[in-house]
Amino acid sequence: MPALKQEVDLFRLERMFNEINFVDPQKVNYRTPSTLNDEGRPINPSILKNSLSNLLDNIKNNSRIAFAPSSDTERKKWYGNIALYLKHILLLLEKLPVENRTEYLIDLALVGSHCGGRYIGECLLTYQLLSGQMMDFSQQILSQLSSMRSGIAASIAPNKSDDFQVHAINAVIAKIGEAKGLPGYDFALQDKGIKYVQVRPADLTFQFDQHYSPATVLERVADEINNHSIGSTGQSSYERALDWFKDHIPEDWTPKNRNYSELFKQLEELSQRDASRQEISEFLLENDIGGSVITPEESRIAKELRILKDQYQELERIESHLKEETEDTNLYRELWKEKLVEFQMSDQLSQKREVILEGLKTKIENTLLSYGQLKQKTSSQEIVKLAKSLIENERKKAFLEEIVENPLDKTKK
Repeated sequence: MPALKQEVDLFRLERMFNEINFVDPQKVNYRTPSTLNDEGRPINPSILKNSLSNLLDNIKNNSRIAFAPSSDTERKKWYGNIALYLKHILLLLEKLPVENRTEYLIDLALVGSHCGGRYIGECLLTYQLLSGQMMDFSQQILSQLSSMRSGIAASIAPNKSDDFQVHAINAVIAKIGEAKGLPGYDFALQDKGIKYVQVRPADLTFQFDQHYSPATVLERVADEINNHSIGSTGQSSYERALDWFKDHIPEDWTPKNRNYSELFKQLEELSQRDASRQEISEFLLENDIGGSVITPEESRIAKELRILKDQYQELERIESHLKEETEDTNLYRELWKEKLVEFQMSDQLSQKREVILEGLKTKIENTLLSYGQLKQKTSSQEIVKLAKSLIENERKKAFLEEIVENPLDKTKK
């Protein structure tokens, strides 16, 4: 969470809360007070307002509350982190229309009536929801996946009473949060209530991985795109999603009918025994990996060589017609001149045709010699690196094909 350069008064949240209309249904920003509840218990606007004040006062006074750090120093640091989240939330709320702030403010206000575990969870969730509205496309995807991981952590937590469930969730986050990228890991470690929750990291890891895999990630992001929660409507969101997936393929992903890990392993074995370019090329061909094992400089010279050969063949064809001296001879003379201009050889228009052809032939031979020398200089490590790149490109292609075939519904673009 980045520090703020500006001073932010958290008590602006109270003023913002006071703008909620609980009285007149005919006016803007109306919220029906009879539907207010705290985990099923009916409450009223006055209770909510007092709860919000309680939250802000606790932060200001470093108050002792259940399941907050017992040490004054640690508790002050803990409240400082919560305050930082709330300040970011406040700034994000101020960017929204008044009528769109209501539910966020109500959820935050409820926090003040609960223990320290609830402080952590609600601040994280609210920040994630709000910041997701301000992010670019890639950030929106990452935010959705962060929320997905949080949801999975909550779903695999042991079932406890409503008041204690937040500590069960924090226990999960504390045990596997660092390894699985769960939001709130540092906060969860400070929750004193997690010591009363018995969980086994191995079991949690297994359950988490059942729910968070390449397939489920694809499905989640696809659903969010199709429901327009990510990006905008139209083809651009779909295409940008494909690009994002291509750049974020899990390192250990492999399709069911293709073991890319084994291919990389076999390639490494070829590298260990300094296999020739020919051997590596045959290995790629045998495994249906497209592309050539050729460096960018080799590719440039090879292209130059092809151009020279094409030019030579074209001019040689025209020369063969000019030797015959037919009624089309003048046409071929003009064609010869046009080709010299096209091949950027107009400075040789005054030269004899056989001299030009001989010059091209010599240039081809010299370029071919340079190409061969360059290939000899290319190290085995460079060749292996190129081969790995070709295999990775095939893996990306397979990954994208799976996306197209599976969850991204083009009909909703």
